[in-house]
Amino acid sequence: EPPRPPASAPVEARPAAAVQPQQPAAPSPTPAQLQEAREQWTMLNSRATGIRVTLDSLQRSQAASGLNMNSRLQQPAHLVDAYMEGANAALNAGDLPAAKDFMQKAERQIETLEKALNR
Repeated sequence: EPPRPPASAPVEARPAAAVQPQQPAAPSPTPAQLQEAREQWTMLNSRATGIRVTLDSLQRSQAASGLNMNSRLQQPAHLVDAYMEGANAALNAGDLPAAKDFMQKAERQIETLEKALNR
């Protein structure tokens, strides 16, 4: 019987790794930048609190009439809460870009509610 060629080692299937250029780490925010972002968060939170008070009052008066609050008000209100919570967590973690992103999203929802409530 003729000699058989040696079996080649099985080739491992590996996902093609996308070559990512090494990005420099984002510089840590300065204490002044974090303080400015916290002040922005506080001002947004004040607007959000005013809207919540108005929505709670509206909900109570509608409930007294047997009605539910309009979903076009409920959804943005829930988003404001979620975005503000996310911004606060990002600020506490020192993640300024994420905090700013969450605050921009919250502000858009706050503006939607202010317009709907004629504020």
